[in-house]
Amino acid sequence: IQGGKGYSITIDRPTWRPARALYLDEARVALSPFEGQLRVGGTMEFSGFDTRVNRRRLDGIRASAFRYLREWPAGEVETAWSGLRPLTPDGLPVLGRMPGYANVFIATGHGMLGITLAPSTALVIAQLLRTGVSEIDLSPFRPERFVSPSARSPARM
Repeated sequence: IQGGKGYSITIDRPTWRPARALYLDEARVALSPFEGQLRVGGTMEFSGFDTRVNRRRLDGIRASAFRYLREWPAGEVETAWSGLRPLTPDGLPVLGRMPGYANVFIATGHGMLGITLAPSTALVIAQLLRTGVSEIDLSPFRPERFVSPSARSPARM
């Protein structure tokens, strides 16, 4: 799992905001209104554990948004943010029992879909914790898909 750095700009009391969240697909920019604010987010970069804000990335979000917007939703204060999201090499989350442990479960690697996939992830992890199995086939998401057969250790309890 590697951190993918995403960026956003949160605008306090914007001059306008959409009634609901919007995703500008080709631009890969999301607009999320909430409690007197508007968050405009997008872009992804791999920069290790560096969470510093790169102004060029924020400028890129603005430029991409302008492909759809007549004007920027200026506000009283704009707060720039960057943070890491867990990404996997194959783009799929990691869900299930951790190899080698009977009592450790993993639910990570959702990338930019963490909030979107949270209810489904909670359901399957709750089923695993309660019964040891899930109603959904989790084989594409199994944690051991990233472990070579020779690196596997005996089960630890």
